Amino acid sequence: MKILVVDDFRDMREMLAEVLRAASYTVETAADGAEALDKLRDFAPDLVLLDLFMPHTDGWAFLEAQQADPRLAAIPVVVMSASHDAATSVARRYRAWSCLTKPFGLRGLFSAIEQRRGTTPGPPPETGDLR
Repeated sequence: MKILVVDDFRDMREMLAEVLRAASYTVETAADGAEALDKLRDFAPDLVLLDLFMPHTDGWAFLEAQQADPRLAAIPVVVMSASHDAATSVARRYRAWSCLTKPFGLRGLFSAIEQRRGTTPGPPPETGDLR
């Protein structure tokens, strides 16, 4: 399964990528929505983990552009945000697959991913919050 991680905080991108690669996922990362749109076309991920609040092209702009392109609209998105209200609202409006409120635990992360695959999630490699 290929996953695109989109977050403006480099440490968060790298931590998520490391955890996901250790769990045998293929991962690409992007620092903002514009870079994510380019990678969405080239990398063709099975799932996008998307932070909402980013400089330049934020999560809302990314979702608007993704939904406007019929080739990209079907790629599921898991919205990540420190604001539960924002994540929930955006997830509903843009038909996002799921939402994760930061900080979230590894169990929540793997549960959201495995739901996309239609399998039952196993225990994560280790427990803890991703901040």
